Amino acid sequence: MKVHFIIPSNTEKGKREVLDKIFGCHYGYFPQHNIFTLGLTAVIKKMGYEVEMSDCAIEKITLNDALERGGDVFIFYSVFLSREIDLWAADQIKKKLGKKWMIFLGNDPVFFSDKYLISQNHILIRGEPEETIVDLLKELEKNKPVFKKVKGISWVSRGKVIHNTPRKYIEDLDKLPLPDRMILKKPLEYSNARFSKFPSTTMYTSRGCAYNCLFCFPNSFSFARELEWKNVHKVKPPVRVRSSRSVIKEFEQIHKQGFRSVSIVDDQFLWDRRRTEEIFKGVKKLNMEISILARCDRITDYPLVKMMFDAGVRHIAFGVESFNQSILNYIRKDLKVETIAKAIKWCKKAGIKPEINIILGSCPLETKETIANTINEVEKLNV
Repeated sequence: MKVHFIIPSNTEKGKREVLDKIFGCHYGYFPQHNIFTLGLTAVIKKMGYEVEMSDCAIEKITLNDALERGGDVFIFYSVFLSREIDLWAADQIKKKLGKKWMIFLGNDPVFFSDKYLISQNHILIRGEPEETIVDLLKELEKNKPVFKKVKGISWVSRGKVIHNTPRKYIEDLDKLPLPDRMILKKPLEYSNARFSKFPSTTMYTSRGCAYNCLFCFPNSFSFARELEWKNVHKVKPPVRVRSSRSVIKEFEQIHKQGFRSVSIVDDQFLWDRRRTEEIFKGVKKLNMEISILARCDRITDYPLVKMMFDAGVRHIAFGVESFNQSILNYIRKDLKVETIAKAIKWCKKAGIKPEINIILGSCPLETKETIANTINEVEKLNV
């Protein structure tokens, strides 16, 4: 059985070519590896199936060109902005190749299942897909699949949508195989404007966030994981992290493959201090450039920042949201205003470029004065 991951080009629908699927909410300026599917291809390969991945935009091919490669099962990682093009591609596959199984994963299918479950051959994987895909593909190999026993999927039976029992989050991320970046036809043709070294790739080292911000804007994978868990348990799933050993091993692998910069897309990278130090000491020798996302209050001292710079960190994106403490309290940011300037100044001193992300109008406490104050504080930090 051949499993084919399809990333259709947005230009086939007359839209901007670069569509971000890491966070899934904007059109980008540079294409990035969707690390969430590259990890899944490695799981499927380990099962012994033939796996194909077609990134039509990067390869500069049409969907029809990609379909010449065939497939028995087609997988789409969908976000809000890709819904139209992904469903269009699924329909084109049906017209060209006949009835094929279509699997959708990502935050948009989990949230808007009715938009995707429009055919008997459409299946959704909710939450984390690595364990679910193993059980699902085993069923799809059968002449008469029995979907009701596969945890974590939604499917259609006689026109009725069935949501199977949820699957628990994956406890040990180290047991998962490393992502298969080389399955891409042109893996080294991805860049990132944050860096001076290319080619670039992406990586995750943890899943989830321990904080409870009212607006919560995680990456698309964490969002799907969170939606699935909260649907039953009403709280966010716990954070799970990979060991420093596993992370260093992946860094060494991508360096051998030719990558020279990596964007770590964890919702929050800085968890345990010991783990952080082990990772950066282990990757320093590779001389790669790194970007991370972090909270200002996790930047606890200058030696930590200097160590990160020495290991290759060149960019940190901070979720600041506001410089008004009352607003931060209202949106449950659990952040003290005074930690913001301290973290930014330490980064600039070390040579790391800080990025401040602000939300204007995040709550009823926002006024013209609070907006003006936030803008003024950002300007004073000169970032």
